[in-house]
Amino acid sequence: MRGQRRSWVGALAVAASVATTGLACSSPAHPGYLVDPSWGDAAAPADAVDPSFDVAVDTAPLNCSAVEAGLLCACREIGTRPPVLYVLLDRSGSMLESPGSSGLTKWNLVRTALVDPSSGALRKLGSKIRIGLAIFPGNDTDACSTEIEGFPITRGSTAAYDALNGQLQRIAPGGGTPTAISLTALGQRLAGVEGPVYVLLATDGGPNCNATLTCTPDSCIQCIEHASIFDATTGKPTGLYCDANHNCCDPSLFGAGANEDCLDSANTNAAAAALAAAGMKTFVVGVPGAGPYAAALDALAAALAADHYYDATDPTQAALEAALEAITAKAIDSCNITLESPPTDPGMTNVIVDGVTIPQDPTNGWSWGPGYASIVLNGAACTTAKDATDIQVAVGCKTVTPQ
Repeated sequence: MRGQRRSWVGALAVAASVATTGLACSSPAHPGYLVDPSWGDAAAPADAVDPSFDVAVDTAPLNCSAVEAGLLCACREIGTRPPVLYVLLDRSGSMLESPGSSGLTKWNLVRTALVDPSSGALRKLGSKIRIGLAIFPGNDTDACSTEIEGFPITRGSTAAYDALNGQLQRIAPGGGTPTAISLTALGQRLAGVEGPVYVLLATDGGPNCNATLTCTPDSCIQCIEHASIFDATTGKPTGLYCDANHNCCDPSLFGAGANEDCLDSANTNAAAAALAAAGMKTFVVGVPGAGPYAAALDALAAALAADHYYDATDPTQAALEAALEAITAKAIDSCNITLESPPTDPGMTNVIVDGVTIPQDPTNGWSWGPGYASIVLNGAACTTAKDATDIQVAVGCKTVTPQ
């Protein structure tokens, strides 16, 4: 959606009683287009995010005595390749709104739902994922700029989630919603990443920012939101609204750039289909404000090969966390562990979940995947792993089997 500052966009002859007046479109919910430089941390604009993070993986130290009590052995952890969960986060100006009674902006609602120290959906996954994040639009000088990486792909850990939380606190929302070009750019960025790779798109509205579009009022975001029309000279509302009679996406009426508020669903869905074809499963969550765009977001989810878009438009922390946890439960398969390379001696391999050794057992323990390149957790072990934060694979001690 548009940013928070009103965008003065020319003149419209509305009626004899109003005459020809300089007007601007602005909605009570999503007024305007660009970023107000007084918002956010002026010393840390979104286009100056720090690309380097020195974070440690806080996995528990291996306890070899727990693997094979009473016997001498020297175990060491071998590399695993957790799935990537890459967040593509809408930072349009409307994310500065404070829905509901919490007083939190939508930006802060999403931030805390993702990485709150006590209940954040990502933190609950611990080291079972590699996490990355990009924001769109990418800078404060172009409201329709493509995404920019705000956090590089990093193994989940307390330090990593703390760093991500701090980074999001330094970003000030602003600008439009260039979803199509951002999905395309993200696909190119992630093309070389060893998978599996899952993308989580979180947005509060319909995609826009396509300067080549023209549209009728039913596809104009300002009209969909029944935006107020302001006098460009006085800055006062005229009492008119963007609607079927006043197409606020018509540049001939509201000036150059008005058409960038046309709903850009077709191009966004095409970019989404390309991402899905590349093998990256993408989930869509609609945060508060996305209600009028449910059909568009459902179509986007379908293009992304997702089952549906996840509606978190209820402006509460609990609703957002529930939607995010539903997504991560589908995206992250804790019961399949990909190894960076097969062990040289499969009979000297053990799996440790939150410090507890799991026996090799096809019913309620673990078993090998094809070519010893992965490990599958079965039955009760799989159930345990879903709630765990740390899964380790160790070599050097005889494989534990059921007694």
